[in-house]
Amino acid sequence: PGFRPGQKDIIENILAGNDTIAIMATGGGKSLCYQFPGTQLPGLIIVITPIISLMADQVRRLHELNISAGYLSSAKSKEEQKKDLSELEKGHYKFILISPERLESKAFLKAIEKQKIGLLTVDEAHCISQWGHDFRPDYLNIGKFRKKTGFPPCIALTGTATERVEKEIAHFLRMTSSKTFKSSFNRSNLRYLVYQEKSTIDKLDKLRWLLEYLNGCGIIYCATRKEVEYISNILNKWELQCIPYHAGLDPDIRTLNQELWISGKIPLITATNAFGMGIDKPDVRFVIHFSMSSSMENYYQEAGRAGRDGDPSLCIALNSEEDERKVEIIQKLTDINPLHSDEHKKHLREMADSCEKYLKKNLCRRRLILDYFKEGYPPKNCKNCDICLKKMRHSDYSMLTFSSTENDTQVKHFRQYSRDETAVLLRENIPVKNIRNGVFDAENYLIRLLRSYGNENDAVKKALKLK
Repeated sequence: PGFRPGQKDIIENILAGNDTIAIMATGGGKSLCYQFPGTQLPGLIIVITPIISLMADQVRRLHELNISAGYLSSAKSKEEQKKDLSELEKGHYKFILISPERLESKAFLKAIEKQKIGLLTVDEAHCISQWGHDFRPDYLNIGKFRKKTGFPPCIALTGTATERVEKEIAHFLRMTSSKTFKSSFNRSNLRYLVYQEKSTIDKLDKLRWLLEYLNGCGIIYCATRKEVEYISNILNKWELQCIPYHAGLDPDIRTLNQELWISGKIPLITATNAFGMGIDKPDVRFVIHFSMSSSMENYYQEAGRAGRDGDPSLCIALNSEEDERKVEIIQKLTDINPLHSDEHKKHLREMADSCEKYLKKNLCRRRLILDYFKEGYPPKNCKNCDICLKKMRHSDYSMLTFSSTENDTQVKHFRQYSRDETAVLLRENIPVKNIRNGVFDAENYLIRLLRSYGNENDAVKKALKLK
């Protein structure tokens, strides 16, 4: 297969010895942009990443390509760490993955002091900016490390960055003449939907309705650890297989839950935004925000974990009047916080306002996202968000399906019938088309439609018992 859009230009720029900033949407193929030139350049390739839990997986994949690689992590035993440093010092690794916290380690600096560094890779580079959505102070030390090691060529990779964040990346990494490559922020396979509810209870009702209808693996993002546990418990009471993920869990449990979800053994996971960064799971069919993100950058990153395989996927946000009151309280507390400068307060308010605009404005969701990242979107109707689909007279059900014209026709046909009539259609084994790639599965649709009417109805019970 050929390169994805932007990859070839980025790789050529690195091989020419130039500093590079690559802003590529989730699923754009960032890893290849440093791995391929890394195998061609002389010297050690250092990869700085905040995602300690995924280092082993990245190294395993390099090994599968017969590329020597290792990683330094506090999660390893002291004996393993000594062995890794010894192998590194002997020059046995082509790639070494390390967290920014360990860059100033004397043992690490000693292990690389006699080696030529062919490329310094900074993954999730937005973490270097205090204006970014995931600021990590240890990233500020990378520029010092780069100077200490003789300014090796550097590539900074991120999935999202505003112009301000982009400038800070270049500044703090001490890039004087870098070239920036940006892929489009428009993920055409993603459908953006927002549901406005009155209360948390109403949001739970909507969540249940959605999950009874949706198929495949999904992520449900929550605001707090407590909410993660609460929603996961409720979903299991609804007999939906779900596991929680947040930083407060025992590390072994957290790793196990992540592996169960990635493998597809458990289809649903509730999580805080600590989950998802760097995870390579292409077949996530939907991402639901039970609580909205704190910024548009965060939302774009989290929602963008759906559909990395390019297949149609859903990005759903649930909002309530209770949520809006909470946001107002947080903003008021921020405004009176003496530790925040006026500039920082203004920035936090702008981040909150961008999310409120996305949730509340009666405008194309896709256009609002792309406007935020200063990317134009000429079409008047994206045909793939709730605002635009409603203009095309789509119902709540049809917005959850990616269907052909034939599918749409059959959906309209079946919705002519009442609950009892629908049950009769199913019970009498109507002809069923069960072909993949978007062609309508009448039986599955009818079952879900019946359940939405309520399982207490006798006709519904009889029909469902037969299936």
